[in-house]
Amino acid sequence: VTTFLSINFFTNEISWHEGEYECFEDISKIILMQSTGLTDKNGELVFEGDIVEFDKEAWGGEGNIFAVQWDEKHACWCFGGGSNSEMEYRTVLGNVHQNGDLLND
Repeated sequence: VTTFLSINFFTNEISWHEGEYECFEDISKIILMQSTGLTDKNGELVFEGDIVEFDKEAWGGEGNIFAVQWDEKHACWCFGGGSNSEMEYRTVLGNVHQNGDLLND
């Protein structure tokens, strides 16, 4: 996860700092992910498109891995079950862009 300094939609450029250097990249090469404002049980920020796992001891069963999505109908973040207040039972495993295979297991 990188914090961007600026996004310029006129030049299609995005900029950020790496150490003392300011870096630039074409925006078409970047995947922007919306923060949910929530953290998992390890304090990791949770973003739209992240893959989260429910604590199997707390929730039991199989199929406890879900992608984080925005639920338009209910105007809230969807984690595949449970409520947003139960983040202490979830761990971020990766995201759908880099680790989509986690959802197929």
